[in-house]
Amino acid sequence: MRKTALLLGICFIVAMIYSSCKEPHYMGVAFYNVENLFDTIDDPETFDGEYLPDSFRKWNTDKYQTKLQNLARVITSFDGEYAPDFLGLCEVENKKVVEDLLATNPLRTLNFELVHYESSDLRGIDVAAMYNPKKLTLVESGVQWVDLSEFEQITRDILWVKMKSVVGNEDFLFFVNHWPSRRGGLADSEPKRIQAAKTLKQLKDSLLRLTPKANVVVVGDFNDEPDNKSVLTELNTTGNYKTISNEQLFNVMSRLNDKKKGSYCFRGTWNMLDQILINDNLLDGKSWDYVVKSGKIRNEKWLKQASGKYKNFPLRTFGGKNYLAGYSDHLPVYALLKHSGD
Repeated sequence: MRKTALLLGICFIVAMIYSSCKEPHYMGVAFYNVENLFDTIDDPETFDGEYLPDSFRKWNTDKYQTKLQNLARVITSFDGEYAPDFLGLCEVENKKVVEDLLATNPLRTLNFELVHYESSDLRGIDVAAMYNPKKLTLVESGVQWVDLSEFEQITRDILWVKMKSVVGNEDFLFFVNHWPSRRGGLADSEPKRIQAAKTLKQLKDSLLRLTPKANVVVVGDFNDEPDNKSVLTELNTTGNYKTISNEQLFNVMSRLNDKKKGSYCFRGTWNMLDQILINDNLLDGKSWDYVVKSGKIRNEKWLKQASGKYKNFPLRTFGGKNYLAGYSDHLPVYALLKHSGD
C-alpha cells in the first residue's frame, strides 16, 4: 500500500511539473520570388503584353491556373512548424492574382490574409505579403517609394507591415523588398540597389524610432548577395549573430552564402539573392527569438529540372520560349522563430 501511494505521489509530482512547462510557440517566416505571376487580362497602364493570350507565350487560363496550383503546392509543403506564418512575395502583377492564389484548394483552408499595394513599376509587378491571423494581427501597413529618378528608372516599392504577435503581444515590423535587377551588368546596376538599401534603412530606422522594441524581419529578392555593398555596408548587416550590435541586422542566409549555396542559378552559378534579415531583438534570448541555423533554402528535387542542359536549376514556368509548367526561377527561403513563454 505504501509503495502504491509513493508511486502515485511521484506520478502526481511529475505530472504537475510537466503541466507547468510551457510548450514553445513557433512562427515561420518565408520569402518567395514567384516569377511573373500574371493574369491573362490586359492592363493598359502597364507593359504586361508578354503574358496575354495573343502573346508569343500564349499565356492563357490553363497556364495561369497551373501556375497558381504549382505555387500553392510549394507554399503548403513546408513541414510542421516551418509552415510560413508570414510570407513575402515578389513578382506578382496585382492584388487579384494573390487573391486567386489564396483561393486555390491547398491554400483556401489556411485562411491567410493579404497585404498589397500597387507599385509604379512599369511592368506592373509588385511585392505583397500573406500572413496567418492566428499568429499575427495587422496594425498598419504602407509602402515606401524608392527614388531612382537620377537613373531615369522606376522600381518596386518597399512594403512595410506593422503587426502584433498573438503570443506575447509583441510588435513586429516586416519589410518586403524587390530591388532593381542586375540588367546592364552587376557594377553598372549596383548604384540602384545601393539607393534601395539606403531607402530601406531610413524607413526601418524611422519606424523603429516610433516602436523601439519591435522585432524586425526584412525579406526580399535583393538582386545582390549578403557580401555585396548594398546589403553588407549600406544596410549594416552581419553574418555573426553572436556579435551583432543594436544598429545591425543579422543576415540569416550568410551561413549558406559562405557555403556557395543560393536561391537563384545564373549561368551555372548559384546566387544568394533571396534573403531574410533580423534585428538583435530576435537574438537576445527573450520572448521571440530566431532558431539558430533555421535559415534555409527550399531545394527539393521536385522544385528543380530533372534533366537536360539546365538539370538541377529551379524549374521555372518558361525556359526561353519553351513552356515548362514549372514553379519559379527562384527557390523559396525561410527561417523559424520561437517563443518559449515567460
